[in-house]
Amino acid sequence: MKVLATVDGSPAGLRALGRLSTYVSPRDASVTLLTVYTLPFTAEAATEVVQAGQRTLSAQGFSAQSVVLEGVPALTIMRFAEQGDFDLVVVGSHRRVDDEEMPVYCTALRIAAESTVPVLILKPNP
Repeated sequence: MKVLATVDGSPAGLRALGRLSTYVSPRDASVTLLTVYTLPFTAEAATEVVQAGQRTLSAQGFSAQSVVLEGVPALTIMRFAEQGDFDLVVVGSHRRVDDEEMPVYCTALRIAAESTVPVLILKPNP
């Protein structure tokens, strides 16, 4: 299985990524770890984010290739997933969504709604 795992650098996003092995076996997956940054962030800061994600994946037994891209997160992730012929996109969700409060913009929900590749949204806490 070819998996595109994403990381945004937030503590909740890293905790969500830390749950990947609950759903995907390290033996059965080829993982690419992607972080997408927008200005004023820099490629150097994004590289630190992806390195933290690599440590989180490594602790679960995954070996992953890392990619850092600049762009609009949801669009860039969807385009990369489609062009890379991935079987699954994994995104973390750290926003609370309930009947009274729906975020105007949530990357995970947009990817889940619009991606042509299946999406697994992981919450930081089960």
